[in-house]
Amino acid sequence: MTQPVQPGQEATQKPQDEELPPCSRWQQIPEPPPLLVGKSHPLLSSRRAAIVAGVLLCSISAIFLFLKGSRTPAASPSVSQSGPSVKGLHSPVPPPVVAIAPGVPEATAPIDIPPPVAPEIAPIITHDDRKIEEALRTYVANPTQGHIGTAQALINLLPTLTKPGKLEAARHIANLLPDNEYQRALSIWRNQNSDRDVIEILGSDLINRDPKIMLPAMVEALRQPSHPFHERGRQTLQLFLDGDYGNDIVKWNQAVQKFVERQALAARTSGG
Repeated sequence: MTQPVQPGQEATQKPQDEELPPCSRWQQIPEPPPLLVGKSHPLLSSRRAAIVAGVLLCSISAIFLFLKGSRTPAASPSVSQSGPSVKGLHSPVPPPVVAIAPGVPEATAPIDIPPPVAPEIAPIITHDDRKIEEALRTYVANPTQGHIGTAQALINLLPTLTKPGKLEAARHIANLLPDNEYQRALSIWRNQNSDRDVIEILGSDLINRDPKIMLPAMVEALRQPSHPFHERGRQTLQLFLDGDYGNDIVKWNQAVQKFVERQALAARTSGG
């Protein structure tokens, strides 16, 4: 606000605007009141809130994108066009259609050809087999006398057979002869020229026979020092007779006789 001009002062007094330099006009702009410590300015508070909200929004967006990327399944391997479709990954791509020229046969699936079957080899029938088979068929008509007659025919056939044939015939003889006819096989048992393996077959059969058949046969083996069952015959006699008479065959026979009589008496007593 300008002051009134006094008379006589028009020439000397200048307006205040002319006395101040141009830059001083900006300095006369009143300064804004200072910010009070401890109180937030309304404009500053709104800016801070906008900045904080923007930072939070960016953080939430970054976390969401990170979680979404971690749940995305890994890229599935490429599937060949002609391969089978994988459920949930890719739809199968049909194989390309190949044009076949006229007159060219289509490829067919391989046919399973079974392996060749080896022909059955017929057993070789030897001359001994024919002889034994003939002896077994000769006495089939009479079941009782047939077994004894067949066994005797095989006993007579032994000297003409090879060793495999003798072993097979000895097994048949041991199966066919009953106890009361076993003396027929003792001729083989006492023969020093008999095959040792044939003696082994008869000895194994005698161990399971009645003692009145088995013990005298063991005395016969003990009588011959070279008999295949010499030592085993001695052990068997000692076990049954509960004694040892060395090489005294007479005492062994007496002890066997007494044992057989006691066994027969016990059988009659138990049966009566």
